[in-house]
Amino acid sequence: MRRGSFAVAGFALGLGAGCPTLPPYVCDDDASCDRGGAQGRCLDDGACAYPDGACDSGWVRSPNAAVQPGVCVDGGGVSSSGGRVTAASTTSDSGTSSAPGTSDTGPIPSCGARIQFAIDTGFFGAAEVLEGYPAAVRIDAPELIAAILDGGVDPWVTDTTGAPVPHEVERLDADSGLLLWVRMPSYELDEEVALELRFGAAPPDTDPTQVWAGRYAGVWHMDDALSGVDGDAIRNSAVPSEAGRSVGGMLPAQNVAGVIGRGLAFDGIDDIVTVDAAFVGALDSYAISMWIRFDGPDDAPGDYFQRLNGDFFYPRCWRQAAGSVFCQYIVDGDVTGLGSGLGQEVDQLLHLVMVRDADAATHRLYIDGEEVNETTDPIGASLPAQGYPFEIGHGELGTLPGMIDEVRVSQVPLSAAWVRADYRTQLEPGLVLASLDAIEPVPCDR
Repeated sequence: MRRGSFAVAGFALGLGAGCPTLPPYVCDDDASCDRGGAQGRCLDDGACAYPDGACDSGWVRSPNAAVQPGVCVDGGGVSSSGGRVTAASTTSDSGTSSAPGTSDTGPIPSCGARIQFAIDTGFFGAAEVLEGYPAAVRIDAPELIAAILDGGVDPWVTDTTGAPVPHEVERLDADSGLLLWVRMPSYELDEEVALELRFGAAPPDTDPTQVWAGRYAGVWHMDDALSGVDGDAIRNSAVPSEAGRSVGGMLPAQNVAGVIGRGLAFDGIDDIVTVDAAFVGALDSYAISMWIRFDGPDDAPGDYFQRLNGDFFYPRCWRQAAGSVFCQYIVDGDVTGLGSGLGQEVDQLLHLVMVRDADAATHRLYIDGEEVNETTDPIGASLPAQGYPFEIGHGELGTLPGMIDEVRVSQVPLSAAWVRADYRTQLEPGLVLASLDAIEPVPCDR
């Protein structure tokens, strides 16, 4: 997103906390109602009207108009007001006005509404194009969120031709707005990618797992409701059949504010999320990433994860007493350590990533998007292949007293540019927006 302000429908929009909000829209002339090639007309009251085959005049008010949205407009798109259309509700035979959203022949067929937005790929980084990158996008414009919620269905993402783009809606509510994961189409370095958010009509049949397909063996957003009874599902967005399961009687109060929506707070006593998945014991290359916060006493340890590849303990990462972040793994039966050289203070939030590249025979450790250590293994070295379940928030030293959010297991190694983009975009998902346009109707031929 460009720093400072940007224009939406001709208005300068100040940014609060890095995220855009929409002002009331008022058009000045017909040109200001042109949205991506759908030429509109400016009404006398400052609302836009757009072509619609269900209205006798051929024109219908914009769905985000402040007065009677979606109502047919008289005048055929031309009036004596210098190019503007005279707004009028259609009337029935009794002479009374029709209800908003209807005509004298019944309800006006709706093709929904849309808002055009653009992703600033430069925010991912300038080192390389990230093919198929799952971008975190947050939109908290109150007018838009209210319109989506009124529509009663989840929004969906398309390109500018109306073709669906793989996406997952993680969160949508009036308080925190909309959080999406969008699988990026192909792009050039630093170019803006134009997309559309559509809502208010029947959505297409899309598969949210396609956001993660081909790369991720598991994605746990850690925002699932807890009941206090063991076995609560911690959903896996990449492979829904391989959800995690809560252990330790995790309570609803342990659904806490995380980095991306909500995370899970572990009690430091007996809480675990266990995952029995197909990738356990089957990975040669991998990447594991998560957001971690340590909330216990400084002189206590806490485990982030263990048994990623099925061995009794390894690979594993934990916070040692007094703060050092440390990881271990096994190749050819030998245990190797990856120290971070960094400490984690109490209440300090970190993004932790451990990457094993089998072809390069390396392990890399990243903290907050930066590589902090790398080790080299013998070429062709093998990893353990035992079948113990993967454990999140638990290890040999016990349970983490702290919060974990957005846990991912990739079945291919992640590049340094990818890791850096994850840190930046997940920490500030509103800043990937280069622009956010006004709400407009979707032409029924698209």
